[in-house]
Amino acid sequence: MKVMYLSWESPWPAHGGGTLRTFGLLKQLSKFSELELVVLSKESLSVNQKIELQKYASSLIRVPMRSVKRRDKLRILDHMFRYRMPYHCALIDISLHQAPEVLKHIHNFLGVVYASYGH
Repeated sequence: MKVMYLSWESPWPAHGGGTLRTFGLLKQLSKFSELELVVLSKESLSVNQKIELQKYASSLIRVPMRSVKRRDKLRILDHMFRYRMPYHCALIDISLHQAPEVLKHIHNFLGVVYASYGH
């Protein structure tokens, strides 16, 4: 079975409840399925993060999360009101639309797409 896992920030290093849960899930899923990992993050992944995550994922894609600059935040607010979305959903929607090749890959994925944290 093929699984694409959309992760809010990098699950490694796992240093809290959410990251521990996500990292544990990734480890278990990788035992039984081909796992593709899409990480939505504000920061680039470090070399150590890439090395650790690639132990479990056959494919690792990082999508920049657009919420750092003031202009980004205003755009997110506009998106929230225009499309009647909660903040985090608007943030993810904008970020993925700025990575159209990744969004297309998600839509055309032949397997299970799982999103952590309800996004």
